Amino acid sequence: MHLQGGGSSTSTHLQGSGSSTSTEFDGIAPPTIQQVEGRPRWCHETARDCGRRVTVSFGPWRVALYLPAPLLTGYLWCDPPGLPADIEIHLQVEHSPEPRPSEPRFEFINDGYRYLGEMISAEIDQKNCSGQAWIDPSLAGDDDCITGCLELARAVAYQAVLCRGGLMLHAATLQADGRALVICGRSGAGKSTLSAKRFTTSYLGTEYAFVVPDRNDGWLLWWHGQSRGPTRSCRWTMPLGALLRLTAERNHSAIGRVALSDAVAFLVESAFWCEGIGLQALLDNALDLARAVPSARFDHCLKTPSEELLAMMRATMGAP
Repeated sequence: MHLQGGGSSTSTHLQGSGSSTSTEFDGIAPPTIQQVEGRPRWCHETARDCGRRVTVSFGPWRVALYLPAPLLTGYLWCDPPGLPADIEIHLQVEHSPEPRPSEPRFEFINDGYRYLGEMISAEIDQKNCSGQAWIDPSLAGDDDCITGCLELARAVAYQAVLCRGGLMLHAATLQADGRALVICGRSGAGKSTLSAKRFTTSYLGTEYAFVVPDRNDGWLLWWHGQSRGPTRSCRWTMPLGALLRLTAERNHSAIGRVALSDAVAFLVESAFWCEGIGLQALLDNALDLARAVPSARFDHCLKTPSEELLAMMRATMGAP
């Protein structure tokens, strides 16, 4: 689904992607482009008091957000303008018709669901691939408003991933030999340090891993660039090579395969869960993932050379 507006058409070339995207700006000044870590980032400027459409990508799946002018604070977006989306959501700066919960939750209704989050709430019509969202006026013009918008985009993508039999994991991700390594672990175990600081050329992300089964009995990483840490140009989807559970730093580095039950346990521990989502679906998806992708325990030492660590991780991957 792609909602097009009037106005002039601008052709924009995405560096590193090798493709051109034709965009339309609905009479608003075109966004400015900045280079962040060698990748284009887009600042959507408002020329008049109307909304701006931005998209947030999760692999091949994309959420479009129509942001009211007060929310456009110069934030840099990974997606260029004008991309088609799987769902279109209009945001309003006003109090939600539903009270804000103490913890985020989903409520399923006819043909869709409600998402009640910490900063934002929404009603999603899955049948018509559309939605309406409300953000508290006290957040408008503040950095928290963008946090709320990204919270909503991830919540909608989370639901799409679950419906496809996948998971949203709190994990770091690296790429090796054209496949993704997903590194789970408790907060403070060193996921960010290991991925973003030690492996700058193979690093994908430090915070979110959206993983889904593919049609060939394997699993894919849906790469999400709008995340903490520097961005990297890479394919939007990538086959999963291995799942690693990172332990706290040790005085030596070692990797060892784990039993199926242990793999399911650390996946469930790392998986995002929200009230209103059935736990059985999460357990079933974790079991399917653990059966399909090699899993290992990863004891790491920061004194071990990066090349040696990457070789150890490569060795855990199954056949492509």
